[in-house]
Amino acid sequence: MTIKDKLNSVIGSISGFSRQTNMVAINAAIHAGKLSQKEGAPFQVLAREIQNMSDRSMTKLEELDKLIDEIEALSKLINVTGSQRMLLMKLVNSVLMDDAKMKEETIQQFEKNMEAIRLARINISEQGLMIESIGVDWDELRTDLGELPIDTLNQRVVLIIQKINQLLSQYEKLSGH
Repeated sequence: MTIKDKLNSVIGSISGFSRQTNMVAINAAIHAGKLSQKEGAPFQVLAREIQNMSDRSMTKLEELDKLIDEIEALSKLINVTGSQRMLLMKLVNSVLMDDAKMKEETIQQFEKNMEAIRLARINISEQGLMIESIGVDWDELRTDLGELPIDTLNQRVVLIIQKINQLLSQYEKLSGH
């Protein structure tokens, strides 16, 4: 069972408690209606308070569910961003081995991942600036790829990897690490 599954199970249990609490409020209101106004007044107050607690619980559960989705999205984003480093190393290897097919596949995957990173709703201005910088460096590297000496290729790849590491550090800060 994944952490998300466990959290969803807890949310489901709390949601069930909230529904039961709501039923208690309804029962209290029904009993209050059967009594005289003077006798039923405390039950009406109790019913109203129980209903309010149930409503607040449901609101907090919805917030928790959204946070779980954000954590999952951030986790996926960290994985995709981290895989970009591996793809850059694979690109260098494809150039060294003169493997055009591997080079093209690696370029396509890197660009697909960059698009996913760019579109991630978690990014704020700080990450956006770093993503843009990585994108500029990538575009220049891709344009010059066939003409670069291996030392220059390595230097430019290392520069992009350093920026990816900075971006990952920003994502880790968002996750609380």
